[in-house]
Amino acid sequence: MDVMCAHDGRYYNNHLGDLEDGAEGGDYGGPSTDVPTTTTKRGWLTIATEWFVACTIIAIVLSLLYIRIPQYSLCYRAINWIDVLMSLLRWNNTNNFTLLFSVYNPNIYELTINTLSGVVDYSGTRILEFSLNATTLRPGYIQDIILPETLHATYMLLYELLNDYYNSNLVLRTVIDVQASVRVFGFLPAFNLPSIHYDGTYNIFDLPTNN
Repeated sequence: MDVMCAHDGRYYNNHLGDLEDGAEGGDYGGPSTDVPTTTTKRGWLTIATEWFVACTIIAIVLSLLYIRIPQYSLCYRAINWIDVLMSLLRWNNTNNFTLLFSVYNPNIYELTINTLSGVVDYSGTRILEFSLNATTLRPGYIQDIILPETLHATYMLLYELLNDYYNSNLVLRTVIDVQASVRVFGFLPAFNLPSIHYDGTYNIFDLPTNN
């Protein structure tokens, strides 16, 4: 038989050990008999999911903030520009050729060059253009990349190039546009990086073969 005892306007069931009218078990020295509900479990699951998402976003942001530009090097110890210019004179007016680059990705994640294109001008005249298809750079690896190039120059213009070179006055303007993306985690989509636009001039003697 249940015995109901009055206590400050609330009632305690001696048989079940439960509180009625909203009283707490702690008020009577007994442990609470509450059982986690489905709602409580969902709440913890939501918190864990939000924590994972937040950590992922923070990792992505930190990785993007510390992106290091890949290092490149022409696969030649030195360039004999006399031979290059003389070879151009022996070719037709429009020719396709390639340059071989070695590229090192110092980042810890995959970097993809989606598009790379550029032109080289001499005295306001376009003499060379190049472009690279989508290329993926593996993290921590050195890769060889073949860069196709197309030459547009008349024989007269090539002779002017050679003459300026002999007189140490050969200056070329280079314009390059690059669009790249990174994949921090394999299961996440790639993130596009801000486009890079470079426009600069080089004296041919100062043209670097690596960076």
